[in-house]
Amino acid sequence: MPMKGEKNEIESIILTYFKSDRQQAISLIYKNYSDALYSIIFRVVQSEEVAKDLLQDSFVKIWKSMDQYDSSKGRLYTWLLNIARNSAIDFVRSKRAKNNKYTQTIDEKVTKNLGVHSSVDHIGVSDLINSLDEKYRNLLDLVYFQGYTQREIEKEFGIPIGTVKTRIRKAIIQLRMKTKLIKS
Repeated sequence: MPMKGEKNEIESIILTYFKSDRQQAISLIYKNYSDALYSIIFRVVQSEEVAKDLLQDSFVKIWKSMDQYDSSKGRLYTWLLNIARNSAIDFVRSKRAKNNKYTQTIDEKVTKNLGVHSSVDHIGVSDLINSLDEKYRNLLDLVYFQGYTQREIEKEFGIPIGTVKTRIRKAIIQLRMKTKLIKS
């Protein structure tokens, strides 16, 4: 990243190229800001490989949206950082990231969460979950084991938010009732 005194000069040169020579503008942006953009992306995704991919995606977004930059709303550097950071956040929120992060089986997840080193079947948790109606079991899996929010379930699966909340509540009530029967 350029030194403080050079920032305004470099930004004004880049902005000049925005309108006349996009290729030169991207080259200057990459030369002067790629390290800072990579750093912010890496902090969000915590993976070098993913950060490199997202840096490239960010430069594609920058290329496509150069006409949208408005210097009256803020510095070029801030605009670039927002594009990079938002790309990283979008990745983390995406289903692809969830699939990469949550590839363990339900048994492994429950075992890890309970701090138990033996199989979940020994304590009967998977039997309890599997005994639920499929619509409840699927929602519990999405919310508690795959990290979906209730809003994400509403949008992705087309289930009204009220129905999502009601089904999750009913599933938990059923699990409580089943565990009480087992204990008595």
